[in-house]
Amino acid sequence: MYYVAPEGMIQPEELPKEVGLLVEHTPDQFKLVKRARKNKVTLQPHHFLNLILKPGHYPENYRI
Repeated sequence: MYYVAPEGMIQPEELPKEVGLLVEHTPDQFKLVKRARKNKVTLQPHHFLNLILKPGHYPENYRI
């Protein structure tokens, strides 16, 4: 997991060791300050169904 924030808002040492940090140092320009720690994740079938069946809507001008 990564946090994204303006430069100076969050210090890397304030974050848990498994969390990474990206900062926006100029408009639309980001730099990696701290890498997230990799963790093995096992997804169960209901996780995939939640992703597929997540409610939402399309913008008016979106064409399927």
